Amino acid sequence: MSVGSICQREVDVTDQKTTILAAAQRMRQHARGCLIVIERGQTPVGILTDRDVVVRVVAAGLDPATTTVGEVMTQFPHLASDDMPIENALGLMRRHGFRHLPVVDDGGRLAGLVTLDDVLLLLAEEFSSIGQLLSVVPAAAGPAGAVPASAAEPAGAVPASAGQNFGGRAGLRHRAQPR
Repeated sequence: MSVGSICQREVDVTDQKTTILAAAQRMRQHARGCLIVIERGQTPVGILTDRDVVVRVVAAGLDPATTTVGEVMTQFPHLASDDMPIENALGLMRRHGFRHLPVVDDGGRLAGLVTLDDVLLLLAEEFSSIGQLLSVVPAAAGPAGAVPASAAEPAGAVPASAGQNFGGRAGLRHRAQPR
């Protein structure tokens, strides 16, 4: 599946001369986590995130009424094309530690925005579909003489396989990735 199939096509944009105060108000008004900074012909030249506002302006003691987007934006952000596989976009986000990826057309003009939330929503929908598929598989499809799990274990029981050590690792663990 490609980035173009899940990206948001309505993207809030700004220019480098906009004040941080005006940009932050726009982000709040439209419930957005970022603004794409564009120049002539809709070409993305930067991105301003809510985190940029907090870390680079507020925490640095700058005045949001006089500081401009161009002073604190991330310049020349990574870009995705409409036909980029979602896996590649996720790889970029993971390797470089960002959550917003502008999408451009063949001419380099802004065409959309894909976010980590968009990808997570897609995955949640896919997992839900898989869960629904598994819930409609008839019990008769199991091996001959097999007892359905619901009959073999009382409600709320922990399956016998729980806690087993698979491949030398006891259970699943989350490994924090460095940013």
